[in-house]
Amino acid sequence: MTNQTNEAGPLLRQCSFFQDFRPDDVDTLAQYLDTRSGVRGDVLYFEGEDSDAFYVVGQGRVELLMNDEDGHPRLVG
Repeated sequence: MTNQTNEAGPLLRQCSFFQDFRPDDVDTLAQYLDTRSGVRGDVLYFEGEDSDAFYVVGQGRVELLMNDEDGHPRLVG
């Protein structure tokens, strides 16, 4: 097992999305994950961009903003 698996496996097991996965399957998935840390104000991606990632937040919080009709950011989640 890689260090990433050691970090990501337990995190994934805490997510309801993965609750029906077998533990071995979660560990296998965790081997392919990139773990990242961020700081307040970091942007994961911008509205309209193609995303190639699935994010699981282990600690902290993420705000989801969308631009309104006038182009002003609006908190939606």
